[in-house]
Amino acid sequence: MGVMSANLENQDSPRVGIFWYDSRNDDLFGVVSSQVSEARVSDGLATVNTLHKDYWKKQYNKLKFKNEGKEVYPFVEGYQDTPRGRVFYDVKKQLFVIKVGSWIYNFPAAKSLIIEEFNLNGQKYAFEIDQHWEVGYGWEGW
Repeated sequence: MGVMSANLENQDSPRVGIFWYDSRNDDLFGVVSSQVSEARVSDGLATVNTLHKDYWKKQYNKLKFKNEGKEVYPFVEGYQDTPRGRVFYDVKKQLFVIKVGSWIYNFPAAKSLIIEEFNLNGQKYAFEIDQHWEVGYGWEGW
């Protein structure tokens, strides 16, 4: 109980991490997040260590095993074939940077879902379009 109560005050703190957007259900899934203070900083940007491709593979295999080899929505096809993004914290600018692909233009409601999920209301943040987070792109070819 002591550990849980100590974390109560941090539940609404802003977070960094990864996510996918489910356009069928207008919702986020596969969210992995942490507080900025617990995140890894590289090149002045803080985020979680988890990679989309690794998380997807684990979830895909776990669900496929549970469902006797059948693919299970939403973990179908490759991790890069579903809209996704990552929330960073720019330490110098004190700004949350939400990197997504141009898919965000087709699903503008996703912005408020991301802001809410990562507790960014009242924080400085900016959305950035980056080719790495385009649907169909990933680590392949980098």
